[in-house]
Amino acid sequence: MFETLRNALLITLLVVLVYVLYKRVLSALGKDEIKERYVYFTEDSLQDGGSTKIGIETKLAQDLKLSVYKNSGELLTTIHQGSMEQGIHYFDMSEHSLAPGKYYCEMITEKQKDSIYFNIA
Repeated sequence: MFETLRNALLITLLVVLVYVLYKRVLSALGKDEIKERYVYFTEDSLQDGGSTKIGIETKLAQDLKLSVYKNSGELLTTIHQGSMEQGIHYFDMSEHSLAPGKYYCEMITEKQKDSIYFNIA
């Protein structure tokens, strides 16, 4: 009976030690932190099939690069490159005379990268 209790306690201790080691490794790698995002594509970006506006919301003023690519990965145009003030900014894709097809818009800042896909009919 005491041997079973001892084994159960040893297994519990081992599980706790493994968990503590796991959390320390995550902490050392910075993986346990929730990375706050400071730039977003707005929810109304390309909301319906007829919309060609892409909205960017910035929580802080920062440098940002916004580029449009073909679905194959070929760079077509850079819409914005440089500093962007805090707030919501809209970019109209129809101004760039894109042929019908599939595209994606890539947003790159110093700390994050995001993209949104869209079709031109």
